[in-house]
Amino acid sequence: ACPGVTIVSLSRELPDVAKGENQRCGGGPAGTMVTPGTTYRPLGRRSADDLLRDENGTPRMSKEYLKKLCTEMKQYGTPHLNDQLYLHFKGFSKIENLEEYTGLRCIWLEGNGLRSLEGLDAQVELRGLYAQQNLIEEIVGLDTLVHLDAINLSNNSLKSISGLSELSKLSTLTLSHNRIDSVEALQGLLECPTIKVIDLSHNGLEDPKALEVFKQMPNLAVLNLSGNKLSRHIPNYRKTLINEIKTLSYLDDRPVFPKDRAMAEAFCAGGREAEREAREEFVRKDREKMMSGIRHLEAIAARRVQRDADGVQPLPDSEDELPEDEKNQTASVASTAFGIEDEPWLDVSVSSHHGQTKVNYQTVSNISPAKVEELDEITGPKAGDIDLFGPDDDYEVLEDEEEAAAEAAAHEDALRSAAARQGQAKSVPDSKPRKMLIEEVTEPEPAAGPTPLIQEVAGSE
Repeated sequence: ACPGVTIVSLSRELPDVAKGENQRCGGGPAGTMVTPGTTYRPLGRRSADDLLRDENGTPRMSKEYLKKLCTEMKQYGTPHLNDQLYLHFKGFSKIENLEEYTGLRCIWLEGNGLRSLEGLDAQVELRGLYAQQNLIEEIVGLDTLVHLDAINLSNNSLKSISGLSELSKLSTLTLSHNRIDSVEALQGLLECPTIKVIDLSHNGLEDPKALEVFKQMPNLAVLNLSGNKLSRHIPNYRKTLINEIKTLSYLDDRPVFPKDRAMAEAFCAGGREAEREAREEFVRKDREKMMSGIRHLEAIAARRVQRDADGVQPLPDSEDELPEDEKNQTASVASTAFGIEDEPWLDVSVSSHHGQTKVNYQTVSNISPAKVEELDEITGPKAGDIDLFGPDDDYEVLEDEEEAAAEAAAHEDALRSAAARQGQAKSVPDSKPRKMLIEEVTEPEPAAGPTPLIQEVAGSE
């Protein structure tokens, strides 16, 4: 063994650093000797990076690697349950072994060495394909991806656009920093009329005839051609493109506003003078719109001043602000409209506003409830007849009836004093039997002597 040699062992029991001279590795192969300076590392459970390369050292998308990668990324170990797959910056040269990943919605293949997109036939649910920064020279192998919505193939080696005819839902296509330099290379865009956003910045487009291709795209809304020489060969580049492409809402690095479109159309139709008139017309319409709002506010203020001068009261915001004669008409109008003039409850209107009770829109402080003139006697056991104690319970028995009456009178005096402090005329508790409450209400003047409550308590004792 030589100093600096790294020895890899399958044993987990090896120490981190070999100690001593000519010391044999504990757990290593028989006869394996190390000297000072020799280092080695144990191989425990292998990670996804350990499975990335094959026996030749080439990165491969093996099934073992893909499953291990999903586990480390906190995804599902069952391939078809995953909807995203992160395979960027791994160094792959081709796409393979993705047949089991049928549920993918998005796949990242950025920063590899891919030369083709073949190998994605099983990903029929794919919505987003991001394969920028590769070596792709042609768009092929996407015929089965009918649900694909966005493709990013920037920073590749594409020379033409093709293979988009089956992508019926494609809306965003990013092809910046490629080698597209001719009108013929753009003809593949017409195979996919659903494209709304296309980025062709930093390519080699120079021919003004490329504009004819963009004019035939019915849904084109965003177009980025910055970094091309096309703008040098089309006079009044921005105005011309806005005028020719009617659906355009964003060009290069700026949006296309309605004012921009009006001025561009006027310029292409009549030159600088027409553009100046269109600008003035646009400004005049904006000013008229603003002045219309100001005049409306001035009219409201003038009507308010005139109303105050004539002594006209403003319309009420609520029923509480109605005049007295209109308030009294509320019930009569309702009764006349519905033919129920004989109903007694229409004569009195009772409402509540901010915690105050109102009768016919007037605040009433004290409203006494209706007294019960006659009520059938409630049958059943009375409170005094119910034994609340068990046969074995210890409790104090009042043997003398006079002592019981005194206790009840003292209790009643305590209740009366408490009610007097609260400004109310309470003389009995709320827990008395219902029959006794009726007797107190119906009797105008209670007789002298103990109250019915005292009599009931004394009788129960």
